Amino acid sequence: MAARVEIHSNRQRDGMMAMRKEESLTLAPGQQLRFAPGGYHLMLINLKQPLRDGQRVQFSLIVDGDVLQVEAPVRSVLNEPMLGHHHHHGGAH
Repeated sequence: MAARVEIHSNRQRDGMMAMRKEESLTLAPGQQLRFAPGGYHLMLINLKQPLRDGQRVQFSLIVDGDVLQVEAPVRSVLNEPMLGHHHHHGGAH
């Protein structure tokens, strides 16, 4: 459904919310990470077909060399408050 999935984070920079691509994330044993709008999120890049807000997508994540199958809801960037920052990749979050 997309050419690739990227991990992005939102951070406050100079009073503005800035989004950046993360190449990888390292967690300590037992540490949890929540993907959510306004924080770490997965962005689908170069969609092969349009997605609807609320639709569920399936993809694979590689964690410590293991491939995990994941299902997650689509959330449109158009429906998320970005605290004065607009960012669009032509994909869905």
